[in-house]
Amino acid sequence: MTLTSFNKAKGFLASAFLGAATALSGACTTVNSSYAPVPSSPSPAQAQPPKQSVTSQVPELVEIMEMISRVHVDEANATDGRKAMIDAINGVLEGLDPHSHYFTAEEYKAFNEEQSGEFGGLGVELTKEGKLLKVVAPVEGSPAERAGIQSGDIITHIDGQSIYAIGIENSSKKLRGTPGTTVSLRIMRKGVEKPLDITVTREIIKMPVVKFAKIGSDVGYVKLAHFSYIKTNADGTPVRDWIGRPVEDGASLVRDALLAMKKEMGPSATGYILDLRNDPGGMTTQAVDVADHFLEAGKTVYTMRGRLANANGVYKTKISGDIIDGKPLIVLVNEGSASASELVAGALQDHNRAVVIGTRTYGKGTVQQLRPMENGEALKITIAQYYTPLDRSVQGKGITPDIEFRPLVKDELAELRLREADMPHSLGNTKGNVEDNRTKAACSPANENTPVAGLPKILIDRTGKADDMALCAIETLRGRQDLTRTVPVAPKGP
Repeated sequence: MTLTSFNKAKGFLASAFLGAATALSGACTTVNSSYAPVPSSPSPAQAQPPKQSVTSQVPELVEIMEMISRVHVDEANATDGRKAMIDAINGVLEGLDPHSHYFTAEEYKAFNEEQSGEFGGLGVELTKEGKLLKVVAPVEGSPAERAGIQSGDIITHIDGQSIYAIGIENSSKKLRGTPGTTVSLRIMRKGVEKPLDITVTREIIKMPVVKFAKIGSDVGYVKLAHFSYIKTNADGTPVRDWIGRPVEDGASLVRDALLAMKKEMGPSATGYILDLRNDPGGMTTQAVDVADHFLEAGKTVYTMRGRLANANGVYKTKISGDIIDGKPLIVLVNEGSASASELVAGALQDHNRAVVIGTRTYGKGTVQQLRPMENGEALKITIAQYYTPLDRSVQGKGITPDIEFRPLVKDELAELRLREADMPHSLGNTKGNVEDNRTKAACSPANENTPVAGLPKILIDRTGKADDMALCAIETLRGRQDLTRTVPVAPKGP
């Protein structure tokens, strides 16, 4: 796009941004856009600069864009009006909170592929680490895991190109590609002096949704990896709702797993474990459906509060009965449990239906709404915060366990993971009880090398080490401590 065509397009840019500002009006109708000297003794009325409407600032935006197009050294990007508009919108969104975003058509397609649980790539969950990429966790059984990529790894180069030069957005795209092709990564790993060069072959990544196993003859274990399972028709096409979005139905897979183990164990079952560790969440309606398996009808799962009328509500269970007939239930969580996972853990904890074991969760207590655009793009915007049945705010605080897991050897990888409160522009708590003094005990393995005899493969990692946190849950259910030790602790402050 030339400089002349950019100037001709300024009217389009202004009107397009005006439309975007209108779409944003449900979340933010005003911004601070002017600065003034602070008086030596400001009165309350003078303490803050006046707020001006978003739409009134569009002429200033156009003026700045024109100046950029004339003088910036990178002419190709500086005169690309479409790119400028999308960057401007995302600048507004990123200044509001970490989760609002405007998707290009290509990004929106990739987003939907990820939500479907099947996509081409390496099979690795990433987060930003400054201007680099940090590995949150490789998907179990993925090419990334098989190549040796670990949680906490920092990716610095892709195919020999620095991520500083490529940019975060383009770096994520470069990791995708045709199955069978390879991508080389240079990573930095804590405790390793020199960078590591790892080559990974891309595959179609099929995200495991639910895994389950019987432990001994008396304990049922179900792991929910993510809530974003797409329900399909008989021909394999996604079932879609009234506006064309794929229908998510991960809760039904949890139900099937519970029923299968219940049938196998019968009334002699000691209890069940619902593992939500590293589950990033998904649709909040799925949180209600999962909690509904264990709670009677009419129980509050979460409350949502926002500025719009349809962003407020109390969401309750609908189905009578408890699928596991009141048997003891333990929910496992950690710093990777987020969003819908936190809602399920918080609801079962508040209703005294489950004991939560693990570490404090991620703390994502905000709700995003996805608004598809006619041009194939989409706006994802934060519209509300949610709260547990006892009005505990999840945002930034997370869910604290009833029994905290404390490994004998410090988990350095867990400490590398960012939580919601660490994210730039993370929203604070609003209108809820932020105090949480739930933790009354701590559980640790009795010794450093826990035996794995009797454990299903799902609870043994690829190095042959037992899942000690799961062992704490098993022995808590069974009421004995052969391999773990649980001791009372003084509750922590808010």
